[in-house]
Amino acid sequence: MTMTETSTSADLRATAIELAGDGLQLLVGGRLVDSIEGATLPVFDPSTGEEVASVPRAALSDVDAAVTAARAAVKNGWGRLNAKDREAAMRRIAALLDRDREQLALLEALDTGKPIAMSRAVDVPLAIDTFDYYSGWPTKLFGDTIPSGGPDMHVYTRLEPVGVTTQIIPWNFPIFDAAGRIAMGMAAGTPVILKPAEVTPLSAMYLARLVAEADLPEGVVSILPGYGHDAGQRLVEHPGIDAVGFTGSTSVGRKLAATAGSLLKPISLELGGKSPNVLFADCDVEAAIESAVSGIYLNAGQVCSAGSRLLVQDDIYDEVVTALAAKADGMRVGRAFDDGTEMGPVVSAAQLQKVQEYVGYGHEDGRVLTSSGDLPTDGYFAAPTIVADLPRDSRVITEEIFGPVLAVERFSTFDDAVELANGGAYGLASAVWSENGRTATRFAHALEAGTVWVNCFHQYDIAVPWGGVKASGFGRERGKESLGHLTTPKVVWNAL
Repeated sequence: MTMTETSTSADLRATAIELAGDGLQLLVGGRLVDSIEGATLPVFDPSTGEEVASVPRAALSDVDAAVTAARAAVKNGWGRLNAKDREAAMRRIAALLDRDREQLALLEALDTGKPIAMSRAVDVPLAIDTFDYYSGWPTKLFGDTIPSGGPDMHVYTRLEPVGVTTQIIPWNFPIFDAAGRIAMGMAAGTPVILKPAEVTPLSAMYLARLVAEADLPEGVVSILPGYGHDAGQRLVEHPGIDAVGFTGSTSVGRKLAATAGSLLKPISLELGGKSPNVLFADCDVEAAIESAVSGIYLNAGQVCSAGSRLLVQDDIYDEVVTALAAKADGMRVGRAFDDGTEMGPVVSAAQLQKVQEYVGYGHEDGRVLTSSGDLPTDGYFAAPTIVADLPRDSRVITEEIFGPVLAVERFSTFDDAVELANGGAYGLASAVWSENGRTATRFAHALEAGTVWVNCFHQYDIAVPWGGVKASGFGRERGKESLGHLTTPKVVWNAL
């Protein structure tokens, strides 16, 4: 694990800090502005723990201004705008993202702590792909003609924009989530007010510049980084907001769902996960182990669908645990801009404390098979951790940690594996590994999850719907299913 910062990595970090301090602003109704009340957010580099910037923060008055602009966009017919014009607007944003992909990657790495190689190869390209994908939808959203009411009646449906939506996103994939929520709204003809997480505002605020440059009609997109307890809560409660989308913790999702329900607002929730990754004895063990490692340590385990539970059949349990521990100990943990970093820090001091608490539970309940290693001495670094031989009620198994901690569980039979995998509160994603197609398919069908991977893990595509069941929420992001949340069918009975 390297602790040495090369001159190249120092230069990259310095450039990122310069970008972060270069007058980033809120986007309100198409205009880049500072907070009306002068509120600000501190920005910390998780790789060092240092405060590297201060940016404007949305307060309640900024929320009200954004909602007023969005309501005006509805009144002025944004949703009725020629579909090809909406498509062209999204393609302009995609081109601007492509033009400034390096600046976005640098800000994403600085803000989240993820390796610069990942933000360059994964996060920013996915954001560009998202606008490209949704730019094809405005001309394909249409209703149906229904043969009903007799020959003198023409009955048909229209898919109409739901109104104004607020989309509240988390801190683990800021630019990708921001792109997805904005592009969904633009495709549906629904003005979007995006609230990025207060912990990671930078890439979304840079995106605000690009959206402003794309010259959209006033009020179509606003971007308001701020705290959940004031700006976020105000957005959900505001009478000018018609629909809500939220990705984040299950506890916050429950509160927002209660608020939205009391106001009869539709809400889509993508919440926590504790995804079981199930290895049958007849699987390709080497491939399964490699996938399990990336499944839990991608983005330092800060992925809703991280394979944080590994269920292994008796016959291969010891072999798998030994191999996993060796791979975890050999992983290169380092700062975001260091050469060769495989896993960066977690996002904040609070998140690091949470991870450390759960590692403590692992020591109490089972066997912690990895050491802290040669971690950097500053920043928010947690070691890749394997915990084995846990009782089934251990908090390391039942609760979402959102960090690089893998709980390995033993099972004997097919039915035992089903019971274990479905026994938790969550249902976002799962995986099964078996060379027996019948076993794998039966198990996939038995799992209670929004997504099941068979002999693979962490497969995603913008065109494929994403979401969970049980405590992992409801509604879907991505794919055509995501647009159902932002459109509503109107039925027209036309007497001829």
